[in-house]
Amino acid sequence: MARARPLARVAVASTLPAGLVARCYREGKDEAAAGPWRIEEAARGSNGIVFRVRSASEDLAAKVSQVDGRARATRELAALKAGWEARIACMPRPVGVVREGDVDVLFTGWSDGAPLEESPPPGSEAWDEIVEAYAAVHRRSRSWALRPAVLGVDLGQVVEDMRSRLELFDDAVASSFATAAKRHVARDLPPARPTLVHCEASLSNFLRGKDGELTVVDWENSGIGDPCFDAANIVMAPQHARHDLSSWDELFSRHARMLGDDRLAERSRAHAVVMAAWWVVRLRQELAAPTPRLRGVVPFGTAPLEERLARCEERAARLLQ
Repeated sequence: MARARPLARVAVASTLPAGLVARCYREGKDEAAAGPWRIEEAARGSNGIVFRVRSASEDLAAKVSQVDGRARATRELAALKAGWEARIACMPRPVGVVREGDVDVLFTGWSDGAPLEESPPPGSEAWDEIVEAYAAVHRRSRSWALRPAVLGVDLGQVVEDMRSRLELFDDAVASSFATAAKRHVARDLPPARPTLVHCEASLSNFLRGKDGELTVVDWENSGIGDPCFDAANIVMAPQHARHDLSSWDELFSRHARMLGDDRLAERSRAHAVVMAAWWVVRLRQELAAPTPRLRGVVPFGTAPLEERLARCEERAARLLQ
């Protein structure tokens, strides 16, 4: 058996410049310096802001995220440690988490690379790369002591998440889609072994390096779940809503083959149908009762939320009629 790679060299919280990163975030600065450390803002996502942190001996990413019941930073660090110990090459090197007041700062090894384009067409090379990266995670995952994923443990959890969100706002349209999804939960599906799942839907989380290899970042929603959920979730994001579900059949089949069971494509398709409704509920909730977020983040991409919702409603109506 291959020996696990050693964890980060920078392992003591006091040696990490978390205070400098948090101060840079709070003061709205995109760069700062103190002692041996130099930092600069690198990216803004839906829930976090990432800085590049460098010294003479270290090149790190520092992600600032809000402190909430999801325990985003510690959840992500646990997933990265599990992936590192299993020698999953597409996951960043874990370093540590430091609490700084009302924010957490997660440190990982820096991953060079450019994000994949937001919406490549079905069948493009980018989708093959994504499936290969996910399958590597799903194949090599073991039953670590990780908590359940935020979403994607099974189909029932997704339905329950919709029900919980509907308690936040009164919306007959969203409720009707959630009810339809519950009716469409498939029974007697081929079983899938629980694995580590990414539970993210943005292609900006896939960084292609100069060597062509992908690194998968942003594991704050991850945990143990259904690997078929990852295959479905990534193609059901609003930016892909104009595509018919059949456009993704080959992707589902490729993922299933790589996991050693062709029947798992059926399971991925079942997740996709339920996620069509979930996105309607999620976007309607965001319009009526927005989720509290870290100041300065950029949720749901650049297209107006109403446009994305309209496309998701059209897709869900086709699949759940």
